Amino acid sequence: MYPHYDHVIGNFRTCLATFEDFLEESQFGRIEPVQYELTYINHLLKGEGWETIDEIGNIFPDFFWRNTNERFLTSLETINWQTTFVLPERAGRLRVSIRLGKRTSDQVPTILLELTARGIGADRSVSSMWSWFDIAHEWIVRGFADLTAEDMQNKFWRRTR
Repeated sequence: MYPHYDHVIGNFRTCLATFEDFLEESQFGRIEPVQYELTYINHLLKGEGWETIDEIGNIFPDFFWRNTNERFLTSLETINWQTTFVLPERAGRLRVSIRLGKRTSDQVPTILLELTARGIGADRSVSSMWSWFDIAHEWIVRGFADLTAEDMQNKFWRRTR
């Protein structure tokens, strides 16, 4: 089952509090964060809205491959696309990667959509970290929705905007 943000961030809060208690008891000092990171990796399996990589536009409407016999370059073999977007108040970046891979268990072709928010805000205290993670989560979720086709979201991921 897919681990939702509230569950993951709740577990992280608990583990971090335990670790901070250990540091204090051991007199090691306080944590001084230099960067935060939150990553979502989505596996878009062949057969769930696409059969060949040429159909990339079915999933990502910003990409459309014109596969016609009149073209010199007809079919795609693979895809590897990366870009970044700046988070509000320059608190980091959202990195997006789309690439073709295979599921290790059965070698089914899979498009991997990876969204990673990385950075830190002006306030580097541990207490401000939670709002940074909430913003990172929002950018990942809304970025996913913005990049993927709405009919794919509804049909295969049962997602609403």
